[in-house]
Amino acid sequence: MRLDISALTDYAWPTDLNTLIFIWNGNTVVPAKVKNLTPTVISAYLLLSAPAEAPAPTYTLTLVNADKNGYPNQTYTGGNYVEGASITFQYKAPESSKVFDKWVSEGLTLTTEQETANPLTIVMPANAVTITATYKNATAINNVKLEAPKSKKIIVDGVVYILRDEKVYNLQGKECELPKK
Repeated sequence: MRLDISALTDYAWPTDLNTLIFIWNGNTVVPAKVKNLTPTVISAYLLLSAPAEAPAPTYTLTLVNADKNGYPNQTYTGGNYVEGASITFQYKAPESSKVFDKWVSEGLTLTTEQETANPLTIVMPANAVTITATYKNATAINNVKLEAPKSKKIIVDGVVYILRDEKVYNLQGKECELPKK
């Protein structure tokens, strides 16, 4: 925004003795106050370039059971975003007897891949969105022994896990998740 002010008087006076204040009301410039004005002000001009554009509207993203992407155990509840903003987050670590099931969304349709993605990245639409990480009970297997070709042994940081039917189990037979790195 460009602001040029000119004051014409019937004689010159020190500028520090007089103050002209104007207020922009959204459409026009309105003289608001004239202080310490002894000389006669013949005219005042205010030249403005085009008004600044209003900020883009924002929409609320509410996250339930989510952490900041890359920061486990740092709860992230969402915020206000402009349309088209890219937001990435991950689900909170579930309780020991639970495993992540899927993301459930209101106000935004998730693809099948997005429903189970971790982390999840969305593009903010022009409306409010609520996304919730849901969990299910961990299942157990009675026999944890490695049965090729149905099962695979996975070792992470010295801990053994069994992968069977696309699910991960600990050696106690409880369904779990591999540790995140």
